[in-house]
Amino acid sequence: YDGAKNLFYNDCFMLTMDSAGGHTWNLLGCDNKPGTRSAHQAIEWHVGLYIFGGEWSSQNGQKFKLFDDLWRLDLSEQNWEKIDGSASGPSPSARSGHRMVC
Repeated sequence: YDGAKNLFYNDCFMLTMDSAGGHTWNLLGCDNKPGTRSAHQAIEWHVGLYIFGGEWSSQNGQKFKLFDDLWRLDLSEQNWEKIDGSASGPSPSARSGHRMVC
């Protein structure tokens, strides 16, 4: 990192481990996926990978955005869906660098 520009990605790789200790990375070709971000948190629960929040900034750091969205990657179907924010009770505000537990 040279400190001159920020790079963010929204690609998604799945790691497959085998019993002999080998592994394979596969790039998932998902269409409807979360926007480019970093410093989000993720948990795996019931064949789904959930991510919440995170941040984005322009390459020169002049623009910045925090996210408050929740997404689920169905690990068997390998597709993303945005989870409706109408949960019962209060929901977290936009944030990055936080922790999640289930």
